[in-house]
Amino acid sequence: MSPQYFHCLHPCSLRTKLKLYNTCILPSECWAVTKNDVRKVDALDQWCLRMLLGINWQQHVRNDEVRRLTKQPHLLAIVQSRRLTLFGHIARMPDETEMMMMMTRLLLLLLLLFLIFFASR
Repeated sequence: MSPQYFHCLHPCSLRTKLKLYNTCILPSECWAVTKNDVRKVDALDQWCLRMLLGINWQQHVRNDEVRRLTKQPHLLAIVQSRRLTLFGHIARMPDETEMMMMMTRLLLLLLLLFLIFFASR
């Protein structure tokens, strides 16, 4: 792909482009990521930031330089931060809410499975 896909963003400032980009990764607190997913998402993240800056692969700009220019943290850091934020919201919920009761049941089920797994060893 080439930067022509981002031609509609050409007159926008870098700050506006990055705000739009960050909006697109909003539901990330629900992602279940593996190491392979992290590698692929990081590659996509780098590619998108390069396109927003107008840097193509032939210019040999290092990834850390792209991060420095955009002041963007790694996508995995954003996902982890949002997960902790979501956990904080759930932890502060009143005990009688339906979500809290479901989370309690889920945690008890996971604990039971954990105990069964290690008891069978």
